[in-house]
Amino acid sequence: MAIDLKAIDRKIRKLQRFRDFAKELDGDPEFLELISEFATKTDTTPKPATSAGSHAGSNGNGNGSERPRGYFVGAVRGAVMQLGPEFTSREVEKVIREQGIEILAANPNIAVNDALTTLLKRGELTRKGKRGVQVVWKKAISAVDSRTA
Repeated sequence: MAIDLKAIDRKIRKLQRFRDFAKELDGDPEFLELISEFATKTDTTPKPATSAGSHAGSNGNGNGSERPRGYFVGAVRGAVMQLGPEFTSREVEKVIREQGIEILAANPNIAVNDALTTLLKRGELTRKGKRGVQVVWKKAISAVDSRTA
């Protein structure tokens, strides 16, 4: 397999120029906001539609974020705890957004439903039925909950 060293050198030069520019403007909040906005808009690498943390990468989740593996499932679990005994994925998404947690998936509804399915497999939730087209989820009663009820 031939390695294109010229292409690597070009990429290194561009990254060094970018680094110098970023170092010059370090600490400028507007610059940091623009860079993060630019990076998310121009990222052409395909990202999975889920943030459930089931894929691997350099930081454990493969989508370039600084979140630890399983972060999103934990965020969904936390949102579920704030809701009543029955809820929909739309209600979970609303709580997550109110908490200021960014949903990194291309389709937030799929990401939330994937995390809810993970919690279903772990025995923490059950499916109760449907409300329109939305699945109604129900918290599973744990041994601790049943003793305190």
